[in-house]
Amino acid sequence: MRQWISLAVVLACAPAFPAAPNEPAAVGLNVNGARSANFQVTVDSVRKLQLSDSQDAFDVTYHYAFKNHDSLVIDGVGLVTPEGGFHYTSKTPQIAFRSAGDDTELVKIFLRPTDATMGSGDAEYVTPDLVAKTARTGVWRPAKTFPDKACNLLQRYYPQGYLLNPDNVTNRYSTGFRPLAVDDPRIRAYIGLMIEFSPPFAANGVTELPFQVRYELRERPRLSNEYRYNDAVSPKAQAAGEAFLNDVMKALTPGK
Repeated sequence: MRQWISLAVVLACAPAFPAAPNEPAAVGLNVNGARSANFQVTVDSVRKLQLSDSQDAFDVTYHYAFKNHDSLVIDGVGLVTPEGGFHYTSKTPQIAFRSAGDDTELVKIFLRPTDATMGSGDAEYVTPDLVAKTARTGVWRPAKTFPDKACNLLQRYYPQGYLLNPDNVTNRYSTGFRPLAVDDPRIRAYIGLMIEFSPPFAANGVTELPFQVRYELRERPRLSNEYRYNDAVSPKAQAAGEAFLNDVMKALTPGK
């Protein structure tokens, strides 16, 4: 039985950096970046937020490049290419890069806010306990490009960003909620996504990545303060949600 292992982004390619063979390796506490002869990590911005459940979180944008690696692992993000960048929200005030082959920590970056303004406590994201029982599943190849693809997709549909929401066995990308186009002015429907995936072990030559897209569907009739959820929403809201999920899965089909 397959266990789902875990994962809402502006992606930016990190520029190449000049070789520095005599430069010492990064040591000590690396705050908002680090570099050595073999890697460079630059944190472009960090903003401290408070989520709707009053937990602290960090909206972070960074880019990185590692030499001598075909792929590597970023905690909470998954198996990634050796050069790239991400923008997301995380409950953890650090970014850890690891070797894909043996899980050795390559470097850990500690986050310090670059924006003194703290975000408000209204950021709400999909949680595992509220998603619908059904899910869409797929397989992506090559595995190391999946986070890049998934995060670009989420940023397109959810420009407010997404939250890394992993646990001990599952990486998750959780979004907020976007309105759905429902053919009925009396209905206001919204959908949020949660992408979960099982990272492959690059050392074993695995290149395919199984994943699933879970969702939370909400509907609020006009002039009502009460929401209906998932299976309890109207057929029109269900149809709008299905159409949106079809577009998401099409975009997460290799070659699309």
